[in-house]
Amino acid sequence: MMTSLEDTNLTDLLAAKAMGWRATRDRFIKPERGWVWKRKFQPLSVLSDAFRLVEKLADGFTLTSDERGAFTARVRIGRRRGRASSGTAALAFSLAVAQALGLKVEA
Repeated sequence: MMTSLEDTNLTDLLAAKAMGWRATRDRFIKPERGWVWKRKFQPLSVLSDAFRLVEKLADGFTLTSDERGAFTARVRIGRRRGRASSGTAALAFSLAVAQALGLKVEA
């Protein structure tokens, strides 16, 4: 699956803001000097990676789906809230986290 530049930029921002990682061309550098290949952290498409963001930051969250299979995620981070809908749970969670962090993203 090809990722767009916007997807890459959002993933880099989420990794930095949520996980405290620094993005390089092909990997994320962790604060404790470890690193992760960028292809191994894809919160916009991999649900377990999206949950890593939620577990790290969120004080509360919900995920619902409708009869058409669209997911709506609601995330609370401190006093800020994010809400997003998508055809995948991973993208809905990631967009909701981004919104709660105050990141400007287009759904």
